[in-house]
Amino acid sequence: TFGYKVTLAPDGAQGVETFRQAREKGEPFDLVLMDLAMPKMDGRAAGKAIWDMDPQARIIIATGHGGDRYQVADLYPQAQGVLQKPFDLSSLLKEVNRILTA
Repeated sequence: TFGYKVTLAPDGAQGVETFRQAREKGEPFDLVLMDLAMPKMDGRAAGKAIWDMDPQARIIIATGHGGDRYQVADLYPQAQGVLQKPFDLSSLLKEVNRILTA
């Protein structure tokens, strides 16, 4: 609807594997949106695995955990964005656009 191609992964481990496969095919993702709380591999581990593969990977962290977005950003200094849940579609689209056009 908004011109983005989206690839979904059911958990953190599959997300990391999907990221790896896309890079190997020469079709790397422009941006990753991940939650901190995911099955099989949480956001902290998945983010580290992705940044180990590609230190320039652009990641938005979504979280519903306590603390404000700046505290989360301090924990993930490599993240290009943090979305505090609940967030609406407009906020997500603004953040995605901000990062992709930077």
